[in-house]
Amino acid sequence: MLRHAASRLASRVQCGAAVPALASRALSSGSSFATTRTFSEADVAQFVRLTGDSNPLHAPGDQAIVPGVLAASLFPALFAGEWPGSVYRAQTLDFLRPVPVAETVTATIVVTKVTSARRRGDFVECDTSVVLDDGAAAVAG
Repeated sequence: MLRHAASRLASRVQCGAAVPALASRALSSGSSFATTRTFSEADVAQFVRLTGDSNPLHAPGDQAIVPGVLAASLFPALFAGEWPGSVYRAQTLDFLRPVPVAETVTATIVVTKVTSARRRGDFVECDTSVVLDDGAAAVAG
């Protein structure tokens, strides 16, 4: 279900770690990690080709914007980079502002809860955000 709700900035995501010992040692409530990224016109063009998202808002030019899902793809990339073997299970997202092509954004994940599931690894709940250079939230979930 798609919706635009600027008033709700925080929701939860559950991710399962494939290697319980790795996740339990490294993850705790309050842990955070971040990355920055500048999406180019070429990045957006490749995303459009792969997904078929031909919305004119993503066409090259001065006003081109990054597809919201492309900006949000920084979250599972962060998990994979920080905790290889983790499984990104679910996410609820709010797309609050457009991300202009060629603007640097910062994606941040803050762990809010870690629950151990002995056979399946640890599950974590997180607050996530993609923030523009001016500090405004573009994506939250």
